[in-house]
Amino acid sequence: MVIAAAFAAAAADDARAEETDASDPASAEAPKPAPSLDTESQSLRFADRRYVLFRIAFGGVYQDGFLGNAKGQASYGGTLRWERPLHEYLTTGLDFSAYGAKPESIPRQPNFEAALFLKGRYPFEMGRKERKFESEVYLLAEAGILIRIDGNTLDTNLIGPGVAVTVTPGYLFFINHRVGLLAELGWTHSQVYFTRGRGSVLVHQGLARIGMVFPF
Repeated sequence: MVIAAAFAAAAADDARAEETDASDPASAEAPKPAPSLDTESQSLRFADRRYVLFRIAFGGVYQDGFLGNAKGQASYGGTLRWERPLHEYLTTGLDFSAYGAKPESIPRQPNFEAALFLKGRYPFEMGRKERKFESEVYLLAEAGILIRIDGNTLDTNLIGPGVAVTVTPGYLFFINHRVGLLAELGWTHSQVYFTRGRGSVLVHQGLARIGMVFPF
């Protein structure tokens, strides 16, 4: 009887303890606050990135010291880009481009360009609560050097060194954490210096680039 009474008393104490825990709000586990930015978005914003871009320059004018002025025709090519974040709102990197410049009535002139850029950006999330896409709008400004090969006006090819400046606003969004898409539309200016009396060539054109981005 004594043992049975002891078990009954212990059971009653346990029941009272459970009622106290249930009624005490401090004893309940507090819900964890939701993070302001999920881990995937944070990693995408601060990851290095590689880009593969198709570029087309259009319109504008060629100011040629040897041939005079000519209208700019569409020039096609590609760009490889590497980018590193400096801050949530600022990145830097390198562009390497190859394309064919096309003055009116003159065959295409191969160009090879390397440029350093700074990019101011505003990252944000777009989409519904169930499926959000990491996105950003930005303004990219780059300056670099280029080499243009002109074999169309003289008997031998001329290789002209020069400089190039480009400004392009753009928009980018990530399909998932491995790949994104982007589009840019802006303006480019270049000046190339040739020898043997060929003079310099100034080019002002619109510039569009579309492509893919791969964070790593």
